[in-house]
Amino acid sequence: MAPILVALPLAFALLCLAVPWARLRVVLLVLGTWAHLGAVAWMWVGRPVEWVQVSFVGLDALGQLFVTLLSVLFAATSVYFAGYEGRTAVSQRAFLACMLALLGAMSLVCVSRHLGVLWVALEASTLAAAPLIYFHLGSRALAATWKFLLMNSVGIALALLGIFCVAVAAGGRGEALWLNRAIVRPLDVDPTWLRVGFLLALVGFGTKMGLAPMHAWLPDAHGEAPAPVSALLSGAVLNAALLALLRVYHICAEAGQGAFAGQWLIVFGLVSVGVAAVFMFGEADFKRLLALSSVENMGIIAVGAGLGAVAAYPSMLHVMHNTLNKGIVFFLAGLLGHVFATTRMAGIRGVMARMPFAGVLLAAGLCALCALPPFGTFFSELGILMGAAQAGRWVVLAIFTALLAVAFVNLASAVVPMIFGRPPEEVTPAPAAASIAGWRRHTMLTVAGLLVLLAAGLGAYQPEAVRNALAQAAESVCRPGDDTAPVATFAEVQP
Repeated sequence: MAPILVALPLAFALLCLAVPWARLRVVLLVLGTWAHLGAVAWMWVGRPVEWVQVSFVGLDALGQLFVTLLSVLFAATSVYFAGYEGRTAVSQRAFLACMLALLGAMSLVCVSRHLGVLWVALEASTLAAAPLIYFHLGSRALAATWKFLLMNSVGIALALLGIFCVAVAAGGRGEALWLNRAIVRPLDVDPTWLRVGFLLALVGFGTKMGLAPMHAWLPDAHGEAPAPVSALLSGAVLNAALLALLRVYHICAEAGQGAFAGQWLIVFGLVSVGVAAVFMFGEADFKRLLALSSVENMGIIAVGAGLGAVAAYPSMLHVMHNTLNKGIVFFLAGLLGHVFATTRMAGIRGVMARMPFAGVLLAAGLCALCALPPFGTFFSELGILMGAAQAGRWVVLAIFTALLAVAFVNLASAVVPMIFGRPPEEVTPAPAAASIAGWRRHTMLTVAGLLVLLAAGLGAYQPEAVRNALAQAAESVCRPGDDTAPVATFAEVQP
């Protein structure tokens, strides 16, 4: 199944380039993403492929989780884009082909069993995503696109240097780059070179992941990209970089350097949460605010992963819910941008009064971002806090709690007036019926509403299959010999 997950979207991308009819290309986008989701669903019927033979692609529990989240978000985005597509500014043919190519590249990241292949797939995803950011044309979109390309290219180059250092740490043995061999049979490595390799990978993959202070490209890219692309950037592209970093982290853990790597993950995670919390204050653009929320959530996941077994499960839980939440809020941002003809929060007021259903969904999205029950981010952040306390990391616990409180206040104070406030007299929103056709508006609202139901449902009750999948994925975040707590301890107290 692993090669099929990569080949399917690439085949549909080629079809989009060949087909001359615009409406049929949109149909191909939807068919391609849903065919990918169907392949992922079929994959869940059997067990993940065991990593016992040398192969460039394959699936383990961690890759299976990430590719599933990726496929769900792309399937939802494709339907949403059918409603959004009326405002296409660039070549629709190239845009849709790049979107499908991005799905193929990130699927390859998830199924890669070799660090070299994983690096190539991440670089391919950068090239595929760049034209998507340049959607609205103009100087600002061009500047954001170049910033995205430059920072991510430099970051991915540093990550490649880190991969070379991992190989050098193993005495130049190529088996260090095969994930199945490096994980199944721990290598005898030079700890100094391995530490250097991890730090380079942390900075390199962390740049694409949106960790502060390497996150500068993220607000600009989100501010200029269309809403569905922003959803993919935050809910899929950042996850792909996170997965790459977790692969290197696990290799370090198997070689006895897990504590060192975990400390640096915690440091960069706390810095990311702190930077995002501070810069949320005074941010005027809604999509840039959501980009800072993505920086915060990547930091939260990094802290959980760095704590090891005590917070491994809640960190994977946070990955799942953050993916769904980013789809919700960016889909709503796209709709509100259509209706109010702006993404500046000062011009978006009284959503609940003007569009009650959209107001309810925006309120639900705010609750999800602020980690309020019944949404799963409440349980994931609580689990990470419990893990820090159980591990005796009281300083980390105190700093983390304080930063989450600051982020909560700044985020809520910015979004609540959008929902319940009264618009200033000088701001005259465009009438909904005039700004966007009714069926398009209903399509976008429906997709956002279904994601809200899915996120709230998985927060209120988690099926055993989902719980087991998260627990198995969390094992890849645990360090050998780290028996502070079983991986699924927090899973047992969830709804």
